[in-house]
Amino acid sequence: MRYLIPLALLFGTLQLANADTIPVFSTGNGSTTDRTVDPHWTYTSSTNNTAGAFVANNPGVDFWNGSCCGGGPWTPDTSSSAWIVDDDLGPASGGDPLSFQTTFSMAGLNPSTASISLMWGVDDGGNLLLNGNVVSSLPGQNAANWDALTSVTLSSGFVAGTNTLSVVLTSNDNSFEGVNVRISSATASPLTSTVPEPRASVLLGTGVLLLLGTKQVRKLASL
Repeated sequence: MRYLIPLALLFGTLQLANADTIPVFSTGNGSTTDRTVDPHWTYTSSTNNTAGAFVANNPGVDFWNGSCCGGGPWTPDTSSSAWIVDDDLGPASGGDPLSFQTTFSMAGLNPSTASISLMWGVDDGGNLLLNGNVVSSLPGQNAANWDALTSVTLSSGFVAGTNTLSVVLTSNDNSFEGVNVRISSATASPLTSTVPEPRASVLLGTGVLLLLGTKQVRKLASL
């Protein structure tokens, strides 16, 4: 019986090795430096059209510090994710409609097996969308939307080829508008499986059990 656990771990390792990483990135791309241009996330606004989003980390200028109007400051930037804005010189946003988006490719991956775990926040309120479909919502002007990040797991709605992850603001007072998306896990199985065929798996398991059984017999014989 004691050999069943290592055997289960062996087959579990084979299964885990079959998951590939989806190339999707958190906001900030690992930077906490104010005014850094995010290479993966863009913004679209009514006045500024579409351009690369900026990392915000200047309290009271482009990073809400919670100094008035209720609620706390934006959750701190880290190397895991940072707040991004459309205006890095002041708190005013480009105006509605305002959205932030990134694209990623599922080339060579099976969309039906894809899963992304993330946390996100927004000031003031907004919807998180995958390929145009709302998957999470943080409505209204609510401090809980920005002084902590909300966990979400996406397990459906992926498509072959290019996918779009976006945050569309639904509540915007045109002052200190920002988005923070932190990807913790993003995996999918490759279209061509690397897991051994069932027959090969059976042969492998049989061989391991025979080897362990032979060792046990030798031990008993030596007593």
